[in-house]
Amino acid sequence: MQAGVLADHGGWRVAVTGVGLGALACAVACALVLPPSAFFTPAPPRLRALAATLRRNIADASLLRLYVIGFTLMGAFVTVYNYLTFRLSAAPFGLPASAIGALFTVYLAGTYSSPAAGRLADRAGRRVVLVLGVLVTLAGVALTLPASLPLIVAGLVMMTAGFFAAHSVASGWVGARAPVAPAQASALYLCLYYVGSSVVCSTPAAAGPPPWPSWRSCSRPPWPARPHCAESAGSGTRLSGAGDPAQSPDECRHLPLRRHRMLSEMLPQGNPGGKVFGEVRDAIRQCV
Repeated sequence: MQAGVLADHGGWRVAVTGVGLGALACAVACALVLPPSAFFTPAPPRLRALAATLRRNIADASLLRLYVIGFTLMGAFVTVYNYLTFRLSAAPFGLPASAIGALFTVYLAGTYSSPAAGRLADRAGRRVVLVLGVLVTLAGVALTLPASLPLIVAGLVMMTAGFFAAHSVASGWVGARAPVAPAQASALYLCLYYVGSSVVCSTPAAAGPPPWPSWRSCSRPPWPARPHCAESAGSGTRLSGAGDPAQSPDECRHLPLRRHRMLSEMLPQGNPGGKVFGEVRDAIRQCV
């Protein structure tokens, strides 16, 4: 939410700077406020012992399944939030960055679902609650598909609650299931958990055009399967794509120009395999 407000008023550089300063302030506060470790005696690292416990924590089939669950859950969760911002900034919604950022307050649903999932797991078992959390997450994602803002918000709440419920059960199960070095097993889970957010989130860009009709205009990123081009037509330039009606520059400007320019500046210029991003950048520049 903070990033959205700052982006609306100062651009993406101000937003990134503000978020970075806020994170730095939180890190300093944690270092100053949290009490020192108790009942803990540090020991020098022994690489041979670490390698032996690592092999056991990787070879365990049950742990591997939990690692994959964390990888997939976090990847899907971050993907929905990231790509939904493009959908909500396009027609028919046309939301500003501050309003889109406010949607992230639904993360608070996880503060309820996580402890609730732990209590339910004590009574019904971890497996049942984990499956239930995944099903709730999938139901929430399905609820975001219609072009209705109330349904999208309700779907985000449901997806977030289910995700954090499943994640809390899976992460706790890793530590309890680890044959040795439970802290190392938990670290492996978290490592794959965050790797999933990077790897899975980047794959939909190459998967083809999104199915929502509201995205099929020059206000949304042009996907490889629907390349856009500029055609000179008398008084101005029109953007057209395979199967899409042509859009004039004025029609492209139904969103604030500042948002188009901000997205254009944020897109990478020369990353490997960046053809998709280049097409996005070129189409946005046609609109501005």
